[in-house]
Amino acid sequence: AVISSATAPRSAASTTNVRPIDLSRFVALAQHGLRVPFAASYRFVYPKGSGRGEVHSFRIWSVPAVGSKQWGNFVYEAPFGSGMFRFIQSGSDEYECLQPASRSKWRCVGPFGAASIGQTMQVEGYRYPMWMAGNINPDLPHALSLSYQTVFARRLWCLKFDTNTVFCLTRTGQLAFDSSGAVNARQFDLLSLTLGVTKSAFVLPAKPTRVKVGWFPNLCGRQQCPSPGIGM
Repeated sequence: AVISSATAPRSAASTTNVRPIDLSRFVALAQHGLRVPFAASYRFVYPKGSGRGEVHSFRIWSVPAVGSKQWGNFVYEAPFGSGMFRFIQSGSDEYECLQPASRSKWRCVGPFGAASIGQTMQVEGYRYPMWMAGNINPDLPHALSLSYQTVFARRLWCLKFDTNTVFCLTRTGQLAFDSSGAVNARQFDLLSLTLGVTKSAFVLPAKPTRVKVGWFPNLCGRQQCPSPGIGM
């Protein structure tokens, strides 16, 4: 399913007077989506001249939190040059892995933990779809409408605010569209979605090189590894 300003259809049904119970149901669906393992492809679409390229695509594998953990495990994968970058959170351990070019060997470093607020926000950027779905506020008083939209046979439930911000969820609760501009992007789209995640997604592609405690590595040299970040 691809949503964009050019292809998103008009609502098939909408509610203009959003009741508190409507907001609660929307938030409950988003919270349910965080408890469902899934694999998805997403993209950020940036304005021209932003210096970040017009499109930033990536993939996510996500499994829900267990017990008292704040969030579950996930893998973020994005192109880097002619190669691939992965950020892997498994249990309390975090790793960065880089394949500099197609068919070349992978290199991984870790485990490590974020040592600053900036690094924490970078990690949140890797898990942006889950972070955003988990932070939809049911108490916001400025919701204008709830609507259902069908995009390429995928039915979405969308919430629009008076700031023209729109959030859309799939019927299973995963974030499918976001126009909030939280990472200075014009919009955020779901490209594909599969429920369920295989354990192999969390297997490191190479034996990791250990790093100093509290040190956040950057395998991508002088360039920032491809994280959208939060508020960047």
